[in-house]
Amino acid sequence: MITMYPGKAAKLGALLEIWDDAYRAISGAQDLAFLGYSLPPDDLQIRSLIVSGIRRGPKEPDPITVRNPSPEVHYRFRELISREARSDYTAIVAGAS
Repeated sequence: MITMYPGKAAKLGALLEIWDDAYRAISGAQDLAFLGYSLPPDDLQIRSLIVSGIRRGPKEPDPITVRNPSPEVHYRFRELISREARSDYTAIVAGAS
């Protein structure tokens, strides 16, 4: 995810399309999985994008899957995004297949 940042609107033109695409993809998804993303508490833009995309969809998607080895990340997803989030504590290893 690429976050927005204040005072840089002129440089964000190309990213606005990406944000629109992300919003449409989230709002139309039946399955959502967040792999390795830690959902930092101060990342309000992405949290807003995720929550508004889920709420805009025709129905709530199946429970969100969070794949991250950190228990606190799973807690944040349940607290800030969805209480029904499924947990997968498997680490993501680059280059692994």
